[in-house]
Amino acid sequence: MFAAVCLTFVVVVVGAYVRLQDAGLGCPDWPGCYGHLVGVPQDAEEIERAEQGFPQRRVESHKAWKEMFHRYIAGTLGLLICAIMMISWLKKSALRQSPWLPTAIVALVALQATLGMWTVTMLLKPVIVTLHLLGGMATLALLSWLALRQIALPPTMAGAQRLRPWAIVGLVIVICQITLGGWVSTNYAALICRDFPTCHGAWLPAMDFGHGFQIARELGMTAAGAPLTLDALTAIHWTHRAGALVTFLYIGGQDIALEPLNDDSDESYAPIAYLADTGGEPGAVLEHAQEERIKSEGLNHAMASLDPRSRRIIEARWLRESDQATLHDLAAEFGVSAERIRQIEHKAMQKMRGAMGAQA
Repeated sequence: MFAAVCLTFVVVVVGAYVRLQDAGLGCPDWPGCYGHLVGVPQDAEEIERAEQGFPQRRVESHKAWKEMFHRYIAGTLGLLICAIMMISWLKKSALRQSPWLPTAIVALVALQATLGMWTVTMLLKPVIVTLHLLGGMATLALLSWLALRQIALPPTMAGAQRLRPWAIVGLVIVICQITLGGWVSTNYAALICRDFPTCHGAWLPAMDFGHGFQIARELGMTAAGAPLTLDALTAIHWTHRAGALVTFLYIGGQDIALEPLNDDSDESYAPIAYLADTGGEPGAVLEHAQEERIKSEGLNHAMASLDPRSRRIIEARWLRESDQATLHDLAAEFGVSAERIRQIEHKAMQKMRGAMGAQA
């Protein structure tokens, strides 16, 4: 799982490198490169044939290799994510987790592949490239979430729920800032303002937001087909700077006042209160770990004392985090009445209590 997260990060970084090397259109077709699914045109004969097939493009093998390497590792990632989804469905009961998150990630990867194709076939249209960036970041975020679900995290501290709305707002702000950064990059507006913190020597330079933030248009052009003006590019760059300031003030401002202003107030919810770990004493930690180990061993011993049918009923009814089976579900599975399942369950619970009590 964590291998998929790491590979996704590599794919995002390599994608950025390909763009910075101006190799995003190193291959004019998709998924191959000048008709080659493996490799790129190398020798003179292959290059001549490729240029005849794509007369509007000049073959640059070094750029084509960078683009194809990115496609290869992205394809490998796609296969890995598909494998994760298949395992999540096949071992749904054992994992005790819903397989819909891995399925949603596969759907997102399919959309990413489509956006990658459109990036090439639509010649780096800004909205397509920006959506491609956001899709990559969303894939990384969802895979990270899926990986963290495999770890037994400590319970949420009391009062931490109060921070959730602030965290959600912060997440939205960060997503908006990433989107603005992508829009700056896809419109090649990063170097429009050469001075800082002013732009063109002014805090509020001449800007054209209307044309700068038109979504449906070609690269470097307005929706009407006219060249994009300097004022439009300035608006894009300046908005990203303003977004960076908002992001810094909001995210950084949450950590300024750690201590409560009034120590005597019972209604103090300063961030320092959420950092306190009341169960951090080494003795208490070891004692808790020992108790949990004994409980786990006792449960395993009690489950081992049951016959297969009783064990299956207890697992399906009580030991799943979600999708617990009903009496009628198990009755249909074993071909008996729901009342009989209830009787078996009752006897199994009594036997488990006896086994756990004897071990204690």
